[in-house]
Amino acid sequence: MIKQIESEVDKPVLRLDAGALLFGQPSVPVPLLEARTIQARGISRAMQAMHFAAIGTAPQDLAAGLEFFGRLRLESSLPWLSANLLDKAGERPLQPSVMTKIGETTVAIIGLTGEQAGNPSGQPIEDLRILPWQEVLPAALKQVKGHAEMIILLSSYPEPVNREIAGRFPDIHLIIQSGTFPANKSPQLVGNALITQVAARGKYLGRMDIDWQPAHRWSLGEDRPGQLQQAKDNLVRTTWRIERIEKRPQDKEGLAQNREYQQLRQEQDRLKAEIARLEQPAREQQEKLSTFTSNFIPLKTSLPEDPEIQKIVVRTKQEIIRAGQKKNEEVTEKSQPAPGFKK
Repeated sequence: MIKQIESEVDKPVLRLDAGALLFGQPSVPVPLLEARTIQARGISRAMQAMHFAAIGTAPQDLAAGLEFFGRLRLESSLPWLSANLLDKAGERPLQPSVMTKIGETTVAIIGLTGEQAGNPSGQPIEDLRILPWQEVLPAALKQVKGHAEMIILLSSYPEPVNREIAGRFPDIHLIIQSGTFPANKSPQLVGNALITQVAARGKYLGRMDIDWQPAHRWSLGEDRPGQLQQAKDNLVRTTWRIERIEKRPQDKEGLAQNREYQQLRQEQDRLKAEIARLEQPAREQQEKLSTFTSNFIPLKTSLPEDPEIQKIVVRTKQEIIRAGQKKNEEVTEKSQPAPGFKK
């Protein structure tokens, strides 16, 4: 499938996934654990066969625990990334980023693991801990900045967080998100970054054809007026919300501790900067900007199965069936009366 698509283009290809691959939810019910972990191993083998350059690590990928995830990593050489995941010893079990080359362009790819539902950032969850992105992302960017011409973030945080990240860090050029939104999302420019997402767990293949230029900025094309008006409208709404909070009876210390207020002020600053940038005269004539096209390809209906992947799918299904049969046999044996026992 991917090989077929790549054969249709004469450009170098970078294969990426933002994560949420191994399990559908951040936790697995005990009765389903064996079958789900067998399925996860099959997914891991399939991803290995497709030679991905980097894979983000989402809470769903850790659903069976960090110990199982570690064993799975030892069985393959998949390039899982996370800049904010710690084990119970406080060590980073995964690389925060990876550098690679696509054609003549050096690309840095950083992974961020989103928070698990109902658990605040930084709090231990069984055998792992997810640090807030605010603590780790500046250092991760500093490590790759100056060495890469393009920076990509693989994030399983929800879109509002990814939009905040894009507004705060203009050195990030592309954010691929996963795990919190089930459908495809066409690339949208926020700050200097495109944010996009492909539907979860192998239903679609997302394709982007990028013409990357030395300016390291995306062309707004004919949509500049529309984006400028949208930013102005958002600024009006944000300012109105700020003023409502400021009218409440409270002192300056109360405002400083009001999380909603501080987030709105950050959003206000980001929107003002975006408006100032959009109001500048277009520089396409003096400075060639980067362009892209994108589309989403439904895998099951549009493309024939890759023979190697099909073998992995069949093998995984057989392993799940055998595990189920073994469990049924064990249940049957336990239900048999002991020798000499009479009802």
